[in-house]
Amino acid sequence: MDAVQGFEVFNFTDRVNSRSSFGGGFRDAQEIRGELARGYNNAAYNIWERYIEDGSFVKLRELTLSYTTNPKTPAISNLRIFVQGRNLLSFDDYNGWDPEVSSSGQTNGVRGFDFNEVPIPRTLRFGIGLTL
Repeated sequence: MDAVQGFEVFNFTDRVNSRSSFGGGFRDAQEIRGELARGYNNAAYNIWERYIEDGSFVKLRELTLSYTTNPKTPAISNLRIFVQGRNLLSFDDYNGWDPEVSSSGQTNGVRGFDFNEVPIPRTLRFGIGLTL
């Protein structure tokens, strides 16, 4: 498990997508349905604080399940079967893909700035280990 609290993310992806020339995003749809006042999205576009979100999260970072047995064969002394998962679950309120993003890769130069960043991948690995 891994957790970060009190972290903020600037969701620049949401800001760009909320511009009507880029499709308007879900706020344009809210305006069309009458859930927001007419012209709200256009007027609020330049309020930068609107795009700062809570980036706090709790993640299930890695989990491995394995089974080891000693088969009754002379050729194999140990048999291990396993499944391993990485970045399996993320509990957060962030509207983007992943609050743990950085537009500058792994450096600390621009932490918490999301501009169409690719999230950390979720991976599953299966394996069999034999000891002869």
